[in-house]
Amino acid sequence: MQYLGLEFYKLKRRHVFLTVLALFLAETFFILYSAYRSAARGGTAADLPWENLLMQIALLNGLFCPFTLAVAASRVCDVEHKGDTWKLLSCCSERMSSLYSAKFACCMILTAAAQAIQYFLYAGYGFAAKYPGAFPAEKFLASYAGTMLINVGVLAVQEFFSMAVANQSAALVAGLFGSFLGFAGALFPDSVRRIFIWGYYTELAQARTVEINGKWTLAPVAVNWEFLAGVLIAGLLIYGIGKHRFAQKEL
Repeated sequence: MQYLGLEFYKLKRRHVFLTVLALFLAETFFILYSAYRSAARGGTAADLPWENLLMQIALLNGLFCPFTLAVAASRVCDVEHKGDTWKLLSCCSERMSSLYSAKFACCMILTAAAQAIQYFLYAGYGFAAKYPGAFPAEKFLASYAGTMLINVGVLAVQEFFSMAVANQSAALVAGLFGSFLGFAGALFPDSVRRIFIWGYYTELAQARTVEINGKWTLAPVAVNWEFLAGVLIAGLLIYGIGKHRFAQKEL
């Protein structure tokens, strides 16, 4: 907890949370505008607005989450790179593994808080737009929890790049690559998309388009928690490998 508190102290006046929140609010604007336009056109999106909104969230999360996590990890890890304080910390007998864990936890807390605000805005918009039917609280919680599980794996990759390479351009390029895979993954076959951690955001759509009697509609799809558990395990393995390599690295 001491290391985590110091990480937040080092971020004072760096506006990292506001940066993360701004990126997620930009995503929120695109999603809500798309939901508004879809409902205005009528059809399935107007008949099942909550399902359409959840599907939009899953698709756009694949685009925005990887890059936002890359920005967060870069900003948090760049503090030591810019100040060149690695050797100073090691001379003070600070545990590098604890520092690595604190930075990871700091990024996850910032992201979880920003996305919690984001999901409250989604729900508030649905109520303000008077979406028909009961509010699908369970589906929204599943979407949020699933997003956090995938974020663990994506952040593990991003922190590895941000801690290993002083030039944060490499980490940001990796984030952009992840955003491409996360967004375009919806077009890939399931067997290909599930190779990449970034492609799992689409699994949280909880609906898919199907043709019934010549008419396209949305059919509910349950979240496959087994796949998401696999993503979490893979993320923890990447995190553990990165943490071990960093702790053993000569600074």
